[in-house]
Amino acid sequence: MKWLEFSPDNAAGQQLAQWHRALADNRGDRAALRRCGSLVEVAFVPAFHQLSRALRTVADAPVNPDRLLAVAGLVAIIKQPISNPLPFQMATPISGDRPPVSELRFRRLLQCQTHEELFNALRRVLHLLDDQANLCDLANSVYGWNERTRKRWAYDYYGALPH
Repeated sequence: MKWLEFSPDNAAGQQLAQWHRALADNRGDRAALRRCGSLVEVAFVPAFHQLSRALRTVADAPVNPDRLLAVAGLVAIIKQPISNPLPFQMATPISGDRPPVSELRFRRLLQCQTHEELFNALRRVLHLLDDQANLCDLANSVYGWNERTRKRWAYDYYGALPH
């Protein structure tokens, strides 16, 4: 089975970026998504359904709405997209020598088993990162959250920690 992937070079990634830009112009939808404390609440926001519909028209793989709920809720938090992958960003000090996401918080993040747990943990992490993240990396990691993603994140995070 083919998996939905987000990349700046493919239709799904471009649609996600376009949807994110549209949220900046529609502050009500963005605020509604940012206030969501659970994935069920995200499902009640019409902007989520706009993204889901748009992705179904351009994606070359099936769209899993349950996984997409977490993506939409988290992407709505992002104020400024950046190019660094999320694990590198979590490990790279913003000021001083301490990473914005501690090793303990990072290990707890890797222990998330469900998208609901991941959604809640990453909401807090994104705020620690000044609401900045790489949209496609965030979307791919959250949408495809599994052991492979956890392992990649661990390699990237611990490889980027200052020594």
